Amino acid sequence: MTHLTIQGVGFPPYATQTCTQLLEAVPQGDFVRSLKGDLVFLGHQGADKYRSTLEGCDTTPPAFGALACGQIATVHCIQRFFEEATTPHVRLTRPAVPTSLYAVDALGQPVSFEEGEDGQSVIITHWTQDPPIFLGYCPILRMVVLSFSLTSKGEGSSTRWQMILEEV
Repeated sequence: MTHLTIQGVGFPPYATQTCTQLLEAVPQGDFVRSLKGDLVFLGHQGADKYRSTLEGCDTTPPAFGALACGQIATVHCIQRFFEEATTPHVRLTRPAVPTSLYAVDALGQPVSFEEGEDGQSVIITHWTQDPPIFLGYCPILRMVVLSFSLTSKGEGSSTRWQMILEEV
């Protein structure tokens, strides 16, 4: 069973059977049109940040009692990232949730690797010159709580909940 973990805000590990996570990129700049009509990005390339919307519905919702907007949280995501390994030594863009990292070749066959203690360093142990090799993992993101809500119909019924966070 997969668990959603949010550290630093009094959120106990939560079973994700009814939980969904949407991760969306937050633009770090503006898009404008040139005089010729071309779309141009005026932001910083490679400085991607993410917004996360977590939602669930359960008879036992997560504990939001100690949660406050503006709190910083470390989120062990349930959504996966994938990155291509172009060399045998890879530094992931975000730390990986422990035990979530795996490597496969272009045919989906497992590839052996060693994971560094920092959660971001990966060494492909049987590197071949026939990439691509893909690394899949659930990222750990440092985020701020933007909002959260609980919706209930009555005693004994399921409670819908939602939390929106943005990477700092």
